[in-house]
Amino acid sequence: MNFMKLKGIMCEKGYSQEKLASEIGINTATMNKKLNNKAEFTVEEMVKIMIILDIKNPNGIFFTLKVA
Repeated sequence: MNFMKLKGIMCEKGYSQEKLASEIGINTATMNKKLNNKAEFTVEEMVKIMIILDIKNPNGIFFTLKVA
C-alpha cells in the first residue's frame, strides 16, 4: 500500500484523517493506525475511501507490486 499517495489524495480533496475516518465509520485512532501501517484497511473500507475520494484506479494506492 502506498500510504503517501493516499495521504496526498486526502490532502488534495480536503480530507483530514478525522473527516475521512468519520465518513467511513471508524474512529480517528484506528484511521491513524491504518495510515501509518500499523493496521490494515478492510476491503469495505477501501471501497468506501475510493468512492469518497473519487479514486478511479486503486492500483498504486491500495495495491502495490513488491518484488523480492
